[in-house]
Amino acid sequence: MGTYIIKRLVHSVIVLFGITLFVFLLLYFSGDPVRLLLPMDATAEQYNAMKQAMGFNDPFFVQYLRFLDKAVHLDFGISLRNQVPVFGLIASYFKNTLLLATAAFIIALIVAIPSGILSAIKRNSILDFIISIFVVLGQAMPLYWLGLMLILIFSVDLRWLPSGGFGYSTNLILPAITLGVFSMSRIARMSRSSMLEVLNQDFIRTPRSQGLAEAQVNFKYALKAAAIPIVTLIGTEYCILLEGTVVTETIFSWPGVGQLVVQAAYARDYPVVQAVVILITAIIVFFNLAIDIIYTYLDPRIKYGKL
Repeated sequence: MGTYIIKRLVHSVIVLFGITLFVFLLLYFSGDPVRLLLPMDATAEQYNAMKQAMGFNDPFFVQYLRFLDKAVHLDFGISLRNQVPVFGLIASYFKNTLLLATAAFIIALIVAIPSGILSAIKRNSILDFIISIFVVLGQAMPLYWLGLMLILIFSVDLRWLPSGGFGYSTNLILPAITLGVFSMSRIARMSRSSMLEVLNQDFIRTPRSQGLAEAQVNFKYALKAAAIPIVTLIGTEYCILLEGTVVTETIFSWPGVGQLVVQAAYARDYPVVQAVVILITAIIVFFNLAIDIIYTYLDPRIKYGKL
């Protein structure tokens, strides 16, 4: 297992290096941020002086290596738009994004996994049919449309919940539901499919034939065996939730990283965009590694050290 983890860490470093190079290259050719920072009547001397002071006159690889050296120490420079350290700026917004993504993730898990399991156990029943309809609807509805509909119903018509803004209680409900519905549908569908595949196997029929209670067979034996693809999807879905907060945060005026990176992209605030992409990528890589380690508990047959 140790050998596998080392290999995965090496691969993760390569992935992060490739992402940093790609993002830096993409933003390098996207436009000149100096012209956005200077007033319209700025002279050529002022323009050249600021460009020289910010290091934009250096060759591409000099700029990239300078950025990479600082990024290793979590120093992403100064925001061109806000004139504050980038890492501190992102940290102040990122906690709000984590709150929203985690709330949506918890809602998705609480609803999706029991629904998928019940749908598999009660296959071809009315309950299975109803859950399948909601799964299809959850995957078919666009995120922005669902958010607007929830605002229209629960904020405008019923006036039960606020339509936007930051908060730890009622303000969190609508954006968390909006963000979590798609993941909820995917996890429920995977839970159902995985459970159906396991319930027909011999090692499940054997304890059932020995007289064990159906609930014990389903949750002690079947669920653990069916958990590997579910865990894989769950880890992936949390990363998708972190990436998918841009639309939700915009609709509900939620002050998170998604809204920050949109504003930074419009303002050509290179350091902020680069830092957000790299940090999100690092989180995704970490989650993928953690999921692979969890596999060793779920399936003892996996011997990563021999790979």
